[in-house]
Amino acid sequence: MTDPIRVSAGRRGDGAIEAAVRAAEPGAVLVLEAGEYREALVLDRPLSIAAAAGVRAEQIVIKAVPGSDGAVLTVAADVRVWGVTIDAGDGTGVAVSVTAGAPEFGRCAVVRGRIEASSEATPSFRECTLSQSPAVGVLAADRSQVTLERCQIRDSGGLGVAGVDDAELRITDSGVTASAGIGLRLLGNAAAQVTNSTFEQVAEAAVQIEGASRLTMSASRVIGTGRTGVFAGGTAMLELNDCEVTDATGSGIACRQQARGSVSGTTVRDVGGNGIIAGGDAELALAGCRVERSAFSAYHADDRASLSAEDCHVQDTPEHGFRATGRASLRIEGGTVTGAAMSGIHMDGASDAEVSRCEISSTRVGVAVQTRRRPLFRLVSVTDTERAGFEIGKGSNPILSSCHITDAGSAGVYVDTGSSARIEDCEISDPAGSGVVVWEGASPTVTGLKVSGSGKNGIYVKDGGHGLFDRCTVSASEFPALHVGSEADPVFRACRIRDVNEDLALGEDARPVFEDCVTENVKISTLPVSGVVVTASSSSSSSASSSSVDGADSSPEGGAEGDTTGPETVDELLAELDALIGLARVKQDVAALVNLMRMVKRRTEAGLAPPPLSRHLVFAGNPGTGKTTIARLYGRILAFLGMLESGHLVEADRGALVGEYVGHTAPKTTAVFRRALGGVLFIDEAYALVPAGMSNDFGQEAIATLVKLMEDHRDDVVVIVAGYPEDMNRFVSVNPGLASRFSRTLNFEDYTPDELVEIVEHQTKTHQYELTLAAKAALAAYFSTVQKGAGFGNGRAARQVFQQMTELHAQRVAGMTDVSPEDLFHLRAEDVPG
Repeated sequence: MTDPIRVSAGRRGDGAIEAAVRAAEPGAVLVLEAGEYREALVLDRPLSIAAAAGVRAEQIVIKAVPGSDGAVLTVAADVRVWGVTIDAGDGTGVAVSVTAGAPEFGRCAVVRGRIEASSEATPSFRECTLSQSPAVGVLAADRSQVTLERCQIRDSGGLGVAGVDDAELRITDSGVTASAGIGLRLLGNAAAQVTNSTFEQVAEAAVQIEGASRLTMSASRVIGTGRTGVFAGGTAMLELNDCEVTDATGSGIACRQQARGSVSGTTVRDVGGNGIIAGGDAELALAGCRVERSAFSAYHADDRASLSAEDCHVQDTPEHGFRATGRASLRIEGGTVTGAAMSGIHMDGASDAEVSRCEISSTRVGVAVQTRRRPLFRLVSVTDTERAGFEIGKGSNPILSSCHITDAGSAGVYVDTGSSARIEDCEISDPAGSGVVVWEGASPTVTGLKVSGSGKNGIYVKDGGHGLFDRCTVSASEFPALHVGSEADPVFRACRIRDVNEDLALGEDARPVFEDCVTENVKISTLPVSGVVVTASSSSSSSASSSSVDGADSSPEGGAEGDTTGPETVDELLAELDALIGLARVKQDVAALVNLMRMVKRRTEAGLAPPPLSRHLVFAGNPGTGKTTIARLYGRILAFLGMLESGHLVEADRGALVGEYVGHTAPKTTAVFRRALGGVLFIDEAYALVPAGMSNDFGQEAIATLVKLMEDHRDDVVVIVAGYPEDMNRFVSVNPGLASRFSRTLNFEDYTPDELVEIVEHQTKTHQYELTLAAKAALAAYFSTVQKGAGFGNGRAARQVFQQMTELHAQRVAGMTDVSPEDLFHLRAEDVPG
């Protein structure tokens, strides 16, 4: 081993290190004395540069050469730099540029310039500081791999750390502080692993990942950001484990566009927006997370996002604990919501939810449902609400199963106009108002309900209300156990009334039906003991004045608006079907089915036995051929014919039905099926439930559960299974129960080139574009040459082509100097891709 080469700055130090490097052998060690070195240094062979003994990093300054436009230090080899300061001064802002090799930097200070890694370089920085960079602190590009360990990045004029292209970053025990832009930003296919690090006082987002980038962040903290704490967009993949986000001006964690996120053991506290939000088409899975004191809803899902939360918690928010809006889907398993000033869970728009074992307390409303879908609430506990435990809005049809509502400030469950909610095996105790309130025009199905200690009625059915109450028990209510308003006609079957002063109060012309109901320890009883229709004249009219619906004659504040459109007719629905592009054979099959259903209805109304009929269908065809659209129309037609209660569509696939461990599949399948009651369960790619060659797969359990549920609820639901034709034949044949229930197949043929052109033309009109004749001809030629294998998307492919055309059109028009109004909306032949 050669002796170290000692380097002194001398009077000016210009080029002193460069001269020593040129003279050194590979592997040499250069020892720097204190001083200022003016260098534009290139290290392209292995060697080491270190401070002399007893000399601190701030005493050795390698500084940019005045007028130089390159980096202070360019590294293209396996070098080692230890204990020095690298100052970009007034140069280009690049302090260290690493283009090759695996150099190591330790206990260095980098000021007024960035660290830049490119190509396939793999530099590592340990116990280094970087400050006052004018634009970005650390930039990893190309396929470089940068390691930051126990480093501090401060006062960047823009980004703290950035990864682009296919670069990788490993950040451990480090910090980014006082960045004027984003703390850590990933673009392209960049990836980063962040462990035990801190992002503090960052002007914009602390962490922002976009494109197809990937971030895994563990045991780290985000403190005091000017915008969102952690943001994922594009198709990025986000994983957070045991992190903490506090004092963000915006939301704590956000997933947007098509990002995918997994967050566990993470706390979000004192943020100025939502605690955790998912939007666009994002999918966000949470486990063991906590949101405290968010300015907006703690957990929020909108657009078409999917948000799942397992054992997650909410503490104090001026809005909702969980909110789903748009067409978002929400899955909650376990967890608690405490101190939400609005609702513990709030749903509106066309959002959907599956909520199980969640505990809600000290909120204004426990759960508010104002959605057109059929969400499921199972084993949900609601305690100490200012208003109702559950508020079911106009036209909303949730399922409440084995839920417990205690100490509600008004009604235990409020069911608004047009709702056909299902309430099964629930318990309501000590509400200040009535146990269940059924508003005018509502028609819930309530089975196995227990109501005790109501401050008003046990069950209150307003004027014009409906519903079936089966095997319900009402006890210890202050007002009459049952109140039935004017012209209301609920059915009470095998119900039990006990320990009340009065069992029944009737409004004028009330028409309730009582079947096999019993009373016990009732002082004033007018409830009939056998199955009869009771009117107000057969009951004590004075009882009605003792009934109340929580001191109000209108629906609660915030109730959802009902559907204001008039009822559809079968002819209107068939006209809508006929207006769809292509699908001639399917249209004929559906029309034939409708005629059959009409005949079944007419025979039934005439008192004749219906013919044998299986309403369940197989939709066989390639992707994008309109299967979901037809399924939705089919449900609406059956609803109009009275063969389905609502005709709504619930979409599912293998992931929604099949569990990951023994005993998990049957409850998942049952939960999805229950949401479809009264409508259509549409299972796409159903053959995935029985993968070829895997006879012991959990999908078999899902099929067995499905077959039993179809038998138990044969008149309450229609099941449609869909997928590739060959695969669907295999699927139906795996279980005798499937073959007997799916006896009819509708074949969806691929669209012809002309039909695909028509789909594109429809898109252009919808988005205010117009196809020229030449563009139509070019499209027809394009579609006639496209390979239509198993992966061809049909209508989806046509929509993608339209999107490509708008992008090509935008590029073409952007290059024009004289743009006419027609240029803005005409799509021409040159805008057709490929």
